[in-house]
Amino acid sequence: MKLLKMLRTAVLAVLLFLTMNIILSEQVQARQESLASSLIRFHVRANSDSEADQKLKMQVKDAVVAYMEELLKDSENVNESAEIIQDNMDGILQTAMKVIHENGYDYDISGYMAEEYFPLRVYGDVALPPGEYTAFRIDIGDACGKNWWCVLYPPLCFVDITHGVVPEDTKEELKNVIGEEEYACTDTYSLEFKYLKFLNKWVE
Repeated sequence: MKLLKMLRTAVLAVLLFLTMNIILSEQVQARQESLASSLIRFHVRANSDSEADQKLKMQVKDAVVAYMEELLKDSENVNESAEIIQDNMDGILQTAMKVIHENGYDYDISGYMAEEYFPLRVYGDVALPPGEYTAFRIDIGDACGKNWWCVLYPPLCFVDITHGVVPEDTKEELKNVIGEEEYACTDTYSLEFKYLKFLNKWVE
């Protein structure tokens, strides 16, 4: 009788745990979708994971980010930023190609906007939950290497996170753009993110 009671308690505990996880997952997904509608991510994918290709990726990234910082400095919303990127695609890719040629490579490059699924990513002390996001992608050569990423709008790409922390004024701007509830989803230490980090290894 005592064993049966323990089994029932264990089953109820498991069911409660699963129910809480489902509720939490649905809440995070809803917030992620709202968050994603306010962001443009930027990804540069290297030709391969060789040391040389990864170094080239970072050089391309530095040049393109510097070029786009001037283009996007006065952008007031995500749609305007997307339009600016599209209108200046030739100049962006020419900037990337110049770096590639200066380093002695003849890789092709492509640039495009895409809706893609991304796993949990952390930028300094700001994190983005897994889900579908709009991203501006630059692919170098075969694009088989690891990618570098940041957020173009709001402009996280253009801040210094040398010490692993996004400046407070940038966090405040991010909060103003995406809203307080969605901003809460970017807290790397929140209960939601502890849950998502656990799930991330299964989806990445």
